[in-house]
Amino acid sequence: MTTTAEMFFVYGDLSRASVRFASRFNIIQERIHRCDDANPCKLHACPRCLRASVGRVRVVREWLRTVKGFELSKITLMVPVLIPAADLDSTIERLLAALMKLIRRKNPWSELQSCVAGIHVEVIPPHDGMKYYRFRLQVRLLVAGSAEHAQLAMRWKKLLGAGGFPRRARLRDLVEITGVTTTRTRKRCPQWLLPSSTTVLDAMPSKPSAASSYIEILPKLFKVMFALSV
Repeated sequence: MTTTAEMFFVYGDLSRASVRFASRFNIIQERIHRCDDANPCKLHACPRCLRASVGRVRVVREWLRTVKGFELSKITLMVPVLIPAADLDSTIERLLAALMKLIRRKNPWSELQSCVAGIHVEVIPPHDGMKYYRFRLQVRLLVAGSAEHAQLAMRWKKLLGAGGFPRRARLRDLVEITGVTTTRTRKRCPQWLLPSSTTVLDAMPSKPSAASSYIEILPKLFKVMFALSV
C-alpha cells in the first residue's frame, strides 16, 4: 500500500529535481502532510483521500449481504483497445451505455438476480518516444446469477462494436467468468471489484514533467476507477 508518508517523500524528491515544477510539488507535499480525518486535503494525489473514497467497499459488502444464498460469479468484460487520457470520459460513457444494455436484457443471462459493477484501469506509461499515458480498461461485475460464456462474449462483442470499439478480439478473449464458491473468496470480492490507492499512485513517474502531467489526469482517473454501479 502506498502510504501518505511514502508519497510525501516522492513529492519532495520531485520538487528537488525540477525548478519548473518545484512549487507545485511543494504545495502538494505540504497539503498531504497536514491532511487528516478532520481536515482532509481532498487532493487526488493524496493516498489518505483516495483510500477514503475506496470506502465504497462497504456498499459492495452490503450488496453481498442482500444476495446471500444466491450463486455468485465474478465476470470480467475486456475492452480490446488502449484508451488515451483525452478519451477517457467519452469512453466511459460508451462503456456504461453498453453495460446497461447488457444487464437489462434476459439474453445472454441464464439467470440474473442482481449485480454490482466497477471499472478496473491499468495505467500504461509512455514509452518508445510517446508522450501520453494510455489505459487498459476492464468492466468487472459481481453477479448473483449465471451466464453462458459464449453467449455472453458474443453479446458483449456486439455491444462494443455498436459503441465504436474494435471488433477484432476473439470471443474467448473478451470475457472471463469465475464462480465464487467459498466463503473466503466471497469476502475478497470487494477488493477484487474496487481498486486501491496503490493502483493509481504507484504509477507516478519519477520524471518531474511526466509526474506533473500524471497529476493532471488523476481527477479523471479517480472519476473512472471509483465509480460503482449497483
